[in-house]
Amino acid sequence: MEYTAKPGECLCQIAIDNGFPDCRKLRDANPALVDSAVLKGGETVTIPEKTEDLFDRAAEALYKFLRPNYPPPRIEFIFEEGKGYGLNTNPKEYKPDEDRKLDRLAVTNYVSDRAGDGATAGDFPADNYYEYDADGSRAPDHFKVQVYDNGAQGDEVKANLYALEPYYIRKDVGGKMKVVLEDDKYERPSAATRKLENIVCKRISDTSYFRSPYLRLVSTEASRAKRPTQCLLMGSYYDEAAETYKKRYSEVLHQKIEAEYKLPKCPVSKCIASKTDDMDADLSLHMAFWIVKGTGVTAAQVRENVYKWIRPAMAPAHIRPIIEHIEEVDIPKNMICLANFTAAGRGRHASGVQNSAGDKSVFSITIDGTRISYYPKQGDSPEQSADGVIALIAKTAALSGYTCKKFEHKRPDVTATANEVSNPFDVLVFKADGKLAEIGPTTYNDRPNTATGKGGQSCTRVMNFAINNFPLEWQPASAEQRILRWNFDKPNCINMYILGTPLVSGGSNYDGWAPYGPHGGWVADVGPCCYLAKTGVARDFVIAHEIGHPVMHVCHTTAVVNDAGGPQTVELMDGRILTADKSDATKHMSDKPIVSRYYLVEESAYHVIDGTTSTGPPNNTVTTPTLRIKDVGSSYGIVRNGEEPVLDSDINEGDVPTS
Repeated sequence: MEYTAKPGECLCQIAIDNGFPDCRKLRDANPALVDSAVLKGGETVTIPEKTEDLFDRAAEALYKFLRPNYPPPRIEFIFEEGKGYGLNTNPKEYKPDEDRKLDRLAVTNYVSDRAGDGATAGDFPADNYYEYDADGSRAPDHFKVQVYDNGAQGDEVKANLYALEPYYIRKDVGGKMKVVLEDDKYERPSAATRKLENIVCKRISDTSYFRSPYLRLVSTEASRAKRPTQCLLMGSYYDEAAETYKKRYSEVLHQKIEAEYKLPKCPVSKCIASKTDDMDADLSLHMAFWIVKGTGVTAAQVRENVYKWIRPAMAPAHIRPIIEHIEEVDIPKNMICLANFTAAGRGRHASGVQNSAGDKSVFSITIDGTRISYYPKQGDSPEQSADGVIALIAKTAALSGYTCKKFEHKRPDVTATANEVSNPFDVLVFKADGKLAEIGPTTYNDRPNTATGKGGQSCTRVMNFAINNFPLEWQPASAEQRILRWNFDKPNCINMYILGTPLVSGGSNYDGWAPYGPHGGWVADVGPCCYLAKTGVARDFVIAHEIGHPVMHVCHTTAVVNDAGGPQTVELMDGRILTADKSDATKHMSDKPIVSRYYLVEESAYHVIDGTTSTGPPNNTVTTPTLRIKDVGSSYGIVRNGEEPVLDSDINEGDVPTS
């Protein structure tokens, strides 16, 4: 008869399943498969006829016959649940096959030498420990390799693990050229760090089951180095790949994990029991980068940071970063600011007069050399003045074809009062060809009403845009922050603006800075986005860290619980990430039962969240970093169901295979 092979099967397994002791007769019957060790799946295997044996025995009696080597040897990934497990446990009291089988694996959320609640260094069971360990099994992303072979001799067998390299092609998807994963063309790695070979698996009591020590997947070499015999590296291919498209599209989460066991009783020493698992890669994080001209930063440097450092940082949350847009942009000078000049006059409505004599007040604005005069009316709000300025520009012959956009500047220090005070407004002006206009000298003379003291509206522009020493404001975004945000915005992406160095706020220098947005309670009109110094682009995890502020946490992490003498790790949201050891910088995309502590700002209040209690925001529900980045990111449309990236326009399509 004919049999269709399943992926990962070998001829010995098929032979034993069909009543043969090994693969010898199947290889004789299938010359095209004679050299096969593992089948890809879909191959047609001819099963030869079995030879009948006649037994001279008495009729109507019970006889027991054993199929040789049955069931066939196999290898699998299991979650160690400790159902009575021990190397010397009585097999009648324990069934190794009851532990949960895993079809998907995940990059560990834990620091690689930690178990339990993630707080104690070194408590992940060692590579010579084969028993069940309660702390080791609390780590939700651990796994073990389990081999079944009733023909194996001795108390141990050996297995191998491989991180399989993904393969990509370019393909037209809905009219866009995208880079698509080819699921049937995975290759074994060449790098030694992407393999764990000769893993010793110990026999469980006198059963035919053999089990490895506790194992885990990690996404950086620094994490692997803490437990090199127990951690398989699922790292970035940015440095390892030769082709540009492989550097940019070889995802951490697109890799597969293959476990193999070479069958010792195969008569030709070829057959291998194999099991291949996928990784969780359900979500994608979408980004847009705007590089201000004059910084010296290149698109290549931005891509390098994303593909080398954001990928491994997001992998424990099952999130793939996708760059949707990179563009170098001119310094913007096209914004008019209404009612935002001084603290005393912020948000004021217009009085319409410039002096006690009642002369009309006027806003004089220069746009690309053309001077216009707008006369605000008494009681006009900043938005009404913005509408009036926009209407005047549309009627000015010298500015024919010019267009405008208006934006409300939601300031927390402005209390709206009918006919008196409301939020300031910004107006952006664009040339007829869509390019940015330049606002020149701008003056105003609207004064408070002498009788009531109310009113008095300002009309200003962004006077100086500093690439270096870029001004940051914590609660109300500076005009420079706003002009970038209003002009350069890719919808459903976290927008990041690359400037000079340093970024400055309150006398402090920053490599990166992220306003918090509605989920943090501050700077709601410009969040979520990030402002980055060029030095931040060059630092490994800075961009990932800054993304974490508006999309996951407002503040930095505090000491991990039980870290004696203070934090022993520097993880992604630790404020020391710029200067201290970064070996654990991928950690923070954590879930229960990790008990690292951190602060959130929600509705202007501080809370301590540890992922196990229900005392914090939102609405006193349990949350974790992983849940929060998914919830907050999805609310902005930044984190969404996994999408394939569009092919970068600066990659020669001929370099990317089509099949």
